Amino acid sequence: MPAAALAAPPALQSLAHAIGLACGPGGVPDGPALLEALRAAVRAPGLLQRAHRAGSDAGYARHVVHADPRDRFTVLALVWRPGQFSPVHWHHSWCAYAVVSGVLQETGYDWDEASGRATASLQRERREGDASFALAGSARIHRLGNGGAREAISLHVYGVAAGRITTGVNRIVESSAVG
Repeated sequence: MPAAALAAPPALQSLAHAIGLACGPGGVPDGPALLEALRAAVRAPGLLQRAHRAGSDAGYARHVVHADPRDRFTVLALVWRPGQFSPVHWHHSWCAYAVVSGVLQETGYDWDEASGRATASLQRERREGDASFALAGSARIHRLGNGGAREAISLHVYGVAAGRITTGVNRIVESSAVG
């Protein structure tokens, strides 16, 4: 196990272990088990170190907090300042997230293959402790962000190795294809 993993807070070590169990040897997690692990983790004190809570004025900040040594998943903390939103996207890998603090807004979209367009179909408010899981693909297109007045933090798990986190996760829907 890498030295960085040994220095992780106990709550993060427990989360990584629980995600590993949920993934099993095949790497695709049992969704309910993964959601249970995330909900427990975000209630635990000391989950994130100070550096993982740092925001950015340039856009929402992403901090890798754990990389699975078997490359089955990567855990990130995302820090959302007021007014910061992701682009409309879907995922190339399975993914899950839970709100650690604050409130996030999530818009879901339906994809029309024939027209190549995504149309907003639902709006949700995600509060502390709320969690979500999705398999890869266009069946779960969304946009997530902070429409509130106070900073928010969420914990995300993606079914890719840390080295692929920038290229193997999101498929951005062009703004011209969003209705």
